[in-house]
Amino acid sequence: LVALLIGFSSQHGVFGQHLCSLLKTRFAHAACSRPVLDDTKGAVVYLCNHRSWGDFWIDAAILGGTSFVSRLAVAPAIPFTALWGYLQGWMWFFNRNGKPKDGWLQWMTEFLRRQHSMFPNKGLVFYPEGT
Repeated sequence: LVALLIGFSSQHGVFGQHLCSLLKTRFAHAACSRPVLDDTKGAVVYLCNHRSWGDFWIDAAILGGTSFVSRLAVAPAIPFTALWGYLQGWMWFFNRNGKPKDGWLQWMTEFLRRQHSMFPNKGLVFYPEGT
């Protein structure tokens, strides 16, 4: 944590791959699977199924270190990951309480545009049932 606060940088996709290897995680591909879209060539939004608190690491490993949109209420449950992601710009928190003045659609559009400008050239993971 101290290393992050003084500016040390570490790629979360690589860390996720390392965790998966330590845990001997194996991935299976369905016969009809296609390669994941290359998010370095254009904006990509990945809609992932939310399975557990380990999703951030599994999906970071599979997708190569994407950004994540999350409700602010998630931060206390994963404090280290939340702080790391926030400090490095790949964890984008928003607060669902209240109603934005211009409505949710306009607010979310501006939020995503602003956040993506700070962490460009990588895709974005949404967990539809959790966001």
